[in-house]
Amino acid sequence: MKKYIQLTIWASLIFPVAIRAQQKIEATINSTLTGKIVDSETQTPLEGAVIQIK
Repeated sequence: MKKYIQLTIWASLIFPVAIRAQQKIEATINSTLTGKIVDSETQTPLEGAVIQIK
């Protein structure tokens, strides 16, 4: 019985966190970034480059 109570308490604490983690968070700043990524040596555009902003 004690294990059941502990499991119930843990589930009630973790379940809301798991649900919140699945929700999509909207961006607070709506902006557009445009430009071109080029090779530093040849100055040719890099196709398929991916940009990640932190």
